[in-house]
Amino acid sequence: MVRFLNSLGIKELITLHMGKGAYDIALAYGMKIYFAEDDKQTLDEVISKFESNQLSLITEENFELLSQFGCGSHEHHDHHHD
Repeated sequence: MVRFLNSLGIKELITLHMGKGAYDIALAYGMKIYFAEDDKQTLDEVISKFESNQLSLITEENFELLSQFGCGSHEHHDHHHD
């Protein structure tokens, strides 16, 4: 899918979930991936946030945002132990 979008000249994607393999391919193509943050929004709301720079740009450091959303739970689990 990422290769297809790249072939259309698309360089920015807004998504709720993306696997690491697809993300790495997108980065290799020079694409920017933004996190939609909420699946209850309308497309117009998401685009409005994008245009006003309110969406998070996904980087290697915050990629887990994209992997957490697809797990069927909206809770974020903390696995750190003191």
